[in-house]
Amino acid sequence: MGDQIEFPKNYGTYMHHALSALQDSDYERAIMYMKKAYVIKDENSLNILLVSTLFQNGQVNEALDY
Repeated sequence: MGDQIEFPKNYGTYMHHALSALQDSDYERAIMYMKKAYVIKDENSLNILLVSTLFQNGQVNEALDY
């Protein structure tokens, strides 16, 4: 079927799910949604949140890549 195109509104949806997961301390799920959002928009604030969450989850090497 080819490559999928992300819709711009998905960014807000992904961030909503990521923040909800962070409130539940579900870092794996939060990271998954933040990475999806980051592909759409690589904003500085999202970068800081993603890196902080990766550190919190013990994924230091991956955090350093961002």
